[in-house]
This record gives sequence, C-alpha cells and structure tokens, in this order.
Amino acid sequence: MWKWKQCCLAAVQCCDLMLRTPPNGKEGPYCPRTWDGWQCWNDTPGGATAIDICEGHIYFDNEPPSCPNGFRGSSLT
Repeated sequence: MWKWKQCCLAAVQCCDLMLRTPPNGKEGPYCPRTWDGWQCWNDTPGGATAIDICEGHIYFDNEPPSCPNGFRGSSLT
C-alpha cells in the first residue's frame, strides 16, 4: 500500500513543480513536461531522448535492480 501512496505523492510534487516552472521559452518543437503516471518529465527538445532513473514506487512487487536502469521517453522530432 505504501508504494501507491508514494506514487500519489510523487504525482502531486510533479504537478507543483510544473506549476512553479516557467513555460518553455525556447524556439523549436519540444515535448512538454508531463506526469506519465509513473514519474515526472521535464520539457525536452524535439529529437532528444529524456532519460531518468526510475522512482522507487515503480517497483511494486520487487526491489529496484542493483544497477539503476534509466526509464526512457522519446521526444518529438
């Protein structure tokens, strides 16, 4: 049950961060910041790949791997 609460708290913190961070003022295509249901992603330039370490609440039935894996999300091209 605790990992569900951690996920919900992470979502609220992500929303707060998105509201506090100024809009992307850069030119060109980009993927907007988002909460994907698992973790928070910042604005990412088009053609780039956003990479981040998976949050602990993602591992519901097991522990994180000993060598952290990046969770990838492609941006617009």
